[in-house]
Amino acid sequence: MTNDTTNNASPGLYKQLFALDRERHADLKLLPSSDRSFAADLLLIPIVNNEFGDTCREYPIVFLRDAGQTLIAVALAGVPNGKNLFVDADGQWQAGYIPAFVRRHPFVFIKTSPEQLTVCIDEASKALSRTEGTPLFATDGAQTPLLEKIIADLSAYEQQAQFTLSFVQRLEATGVLVTASAQAELDGNKLVINDLLMVDENKLRALPEATIKEWFTSGELGLIYAHLISLGNFVALLRRQSRLGATGTSPSSASN
Repeated sequence: MTNDTTNNASPGLYKQLFALDRERHADLKLLPSSDRSFAADLLLIPIVNNEFGDTCREYPIVFLRDAGQTLIAVALAGVPNGKNLFVDADGQWQAGYIPAFVRRHPFVFIKTSPEQLTVCIDEASKALSRTEGTPLFATDGAQTPLLEKIIADLSAYEQQAQFTLSFVQRLEATGVLVTASAQAELDGNKLVINDLLMVDENKLRALPEATIKEWFTSGELGLIYAHLISLGNFVALLRRQSRLGATGTSPSSASN
């Protein structure tokens, strides 16, 4: 079973992945849970185009290659060799916006053939139960409205992921992406993250007017500026890291 492109960026996020099956999972139920402890080690969160606006307010957005060498856009949630700075000791997400890549767990589309996407589920998730919660399947084996919505949301995410893939490929083709090191300093503490891809503003300004107009019409120019604006969040990320070092736990929302 092959992971989809965005899943390649975070091996281990799904612990016990199985194709959703109306017999194997006939009595499976979904619990209302805010526990995001499964993402405690997730430092690079793939994002899709329709969430750049929300993401840029709280996370740095950069570009990099995943394990399959596919160029993707990611939100930085921690520093190298660290922990996810947005998940506290109780598994609660400490930011106003949770990227869709995290929210879709414990469900995910997996490419099982060149033309086939299969709904899979992480059976190890604390959000699943055999005894309580909202059923995924009715007694006759039909999908419940909850499962239908989950699948619709996964389909929408996949469509946005494909658009985002095309977007970053066009960025790379124009030559505006450059390899850079992100740096921030706060109270004598320095954060340096190497080998990231970012948009070079000088190269962006040098693009032909026709390209800029095309990107403006498609909405992609807005994504570029969301990325550029988000780079100011490196200091906020360092501030979170500094508080983590001082307390031993991820920062709470009260200290943001």
